[in-house]
Amino acid sequence: MLAFDASKRESLQKLQDAIDKSPKGSIDAPIVDMIEALNAHPNYVTSSSYSGRIAVFCGVAQNEATLMHLITKGGKWLVSSHAPVSYDELHAKVLADPSVLNGMVIFKHEPFIMHVQCRDEEAAKVMLQCGLACGFRESGIVLGNKKTMVAIRTTANSMEIPIALNGKLMLDENYLQWILAIANEKFEANRLKTQRFMQELDSTLFSLPRMLLQDVAASQADTVVPRAGHSNKNSLCIVGGQGQTSNGTARLSDLVIFDRTTKNVIKTTALSMSPRMHHTAVERQGKLILFGGRASPAKPLNDLISIDMTSFNVENITVDGSPPSPRWGHTSILVGTKMIVIGGRNATSVLSDVHILDLSSKTPSWKYGACGKPMFAHSAVNVKGKIYCFGGRSNLDALSDISLDTIQVYDSTLDNWSIESTSGKTIPSARSNAQAVIVQDQHGILTAGIQAERQ
Repeated sequence: MLAFDASKRESLQKLQDAIDKSPKGSIDAPIVDMIEALNAHPNYVTSSSYSGRIAVFCGVAQNEATLMHLITKGGKWLVSSHAPVSYDELHAKVLADPSVLNGMVIFKHEPFIMHVQCRDEEAAKVMLQCGLACGFRESGIVLGNKKTMVAIRTTANSMEIPIALNGKLMLDENYLQWILAIANEKFEANRLKTQRFMQELDSTLFSLPRMLLQDVAASQADTVVPRAGHSNKNSLCIVGGQGQTSNGTARLSDLVIFDRTTKNVIKTTALSMSPRMHHTAVERQGKLILFGGRASPAKPLNDLISIDMTSFNVENITVDGSPPSPRWGHTSILVGTKMIVIGGRNATSVLSDVHILDLSSKTPSWKYGACGKPMFAHSAVNVKGKIYCFGGRSNLDALSDISLDTIQVYDSTLDNWSIESTSGKTIPSARSNAQAVIVQDQHGILTAGIQAERQ
């Protein structure tokens, strides 16, 4: 389906550049989240949409013979509102100045409508069923030579009433107040129906019981600041790791900041902390919070360090409770104000424990979470309070890579673990030391890693 992918890239580029076919040139605010979520889904891209509106349009008749009909060419919007309209607002924009009524003036309520290009017929059927289930009864699929489109729409809440012609109001103001009240009621009904549709999409498309894994081609980029086992947050900061020194390679204790666009190093500064690698870092309120790592394979660490990204001051954080045992190869994920440490290893064993630290407290206190399966060198991302753990190794055997057929999921709200199966045309090979990021709380991107004895 390369044609769909190419078409989607073109559509998203037009949206990014605000080259929209609608006169307004942007997405209606009430449906921005839904449109962005759909456009982030691998099987869909929106081509046009609006959330619904109350409008008054002044059109121009094509010729004298059609002056009394709703056949117009061009015109202007006197009112176009994506919110309820008061009579005072309508009066000020439509009735206060009779000169604006030159032509055929039509009062409208237009409900939500959306056109979506789909990857294939199966994806189109899913989208259509979501629309029909929420009362968009006139929705349908259009199968073209190159595109599969779904239109989500209904005429149930539509209104189109001529109210004036060539400067003359054709009805009294009491009637106009009445139809405005009806339009406002229809607008609210449209809002609720659209909200139900959003919820249906969320439960159908974005809360799947199985996770779809697929390969994404990546371009090769020059390596900036070569080193291993460091912490790299938001592609801006590198802390510590194993890197080149004047005497060969060694563990480091510096901070390197580089520009994401130019890939130029803009600052390098030494930090007053012990050199380390395979540690973790989370960012909160302008500070990097580092935990653990190792100085050598026989010397794991469990200190908690704060690095101020403005002053570059380094402080050891004082905490209460029992800290996690010294470890490296673990993950630390920030969920709200809580840093959650999962797994890791020391010189002799692989760990399965979970430790939680609320960084919003004046004196943070470590708490235990429910234990999962032993793992280290895994990757983890947070999606709405659930931490998805990818791959890694289950024991110290170099051939113990954890399969990606299933994914371990820690629910930080319920404090329990579950296993989610994955699907896809090609399940990625088992691997450790990969990198994982989450995009728009929906797409997890897994890159690189080490597979058994080879990269």
